[in-house]
Amino acid sequence: MAQRRRFLVGLGAEAPALRVRAWAGYSGDVPEVVQRFKFGGQRRLALPLAQRMAQLVDEDLTDFDLLCAVPTHRVRYVQRGFNPGTLLARSLAPSGTIPTRRVLARRPGSAPQSQLGLEERQEAPFGLFEVAAPRRFQVKGARILLIDDVCTTGATLAASAQALYQASADWVEALVFARSLKRGTSR
Repeated sequence: MAQRRRFLVGLGAEAPALRVRAWAGYSGDVPEVVQRFKFGGQRRLALPLAQRMAQLVDEDLTDFDLLCAVPTHRVRYVQRGFNPGTLLARSLAPSGTIPTRRVLARRPGSAPQSQLGLEERQEAPFGLFEVAAPRRFQVKGARILLIDDVCTTGATLAASAQALYQASADWVEALVFARSLKRGTSR
């Protein structure tokens, strides 16, 4: 069904390029499945989506110290009742094989990415995420696998990784279920 994809997202001079692994391109049946998961209340899809994502990393996730989901905008969280990235992360690491931690926080005052145009999507997320002081010890020196459902432009993932590097993470990679195939239309 889907092709496995790997690509790099630039983070600027402050950090190395972010390696992003995507199980599928955002085409065919994938958009419908993602929409049912995110907006149709079908949380049960987290496990089969995560099982596909797991094919792109070592089964036991030994390359990483912790999993971290990209934080959802507060409005989206209230609408859905969950963070898709958190459900995917928990499904990736069953039975506590690797800790899933909420170390990233979204700073208030931003609009959901889906409400922004292309240029705004690419610029808006930088400086939007932070690692709160009480969580920094979990990030310092850690190898982190950042989890999200879809990568559109890569800006949200890059901004999340940037915040993790600013909190002294040793290494950050990202894993998503799908990536937009159209240049410049992803998140």
